[in-house]
Amino acid sequence: MSQSAYYELKRKGRGPREMRIGSKGVRISREAAQEWRRRMEEIAAEEIAATESASSNVKEKDAEESASSEEEAA
Repeated sequence: MSQSAYYELKRKGRGPREMRIGSKGVRISREAAQEWRRRMEEIAAEEIAATESASSNVKEKDAEESASSEEEAA
């Protein structure tokens, strides 16, 4: 992952828990990385489900409009 992608996630509150170690910088524990990875997978799954649901709704609406147009033409 690029630094810019990491900082963007962090800015949005989606970054992993960090530990500050004196002047050595930031560290992410193995446990925090695993927790973060699980959380990101859950978010991705929710976003995919929402996208699929929205796509399904659009397809249903299009089918209804098409059927309605065909009935009006007949």
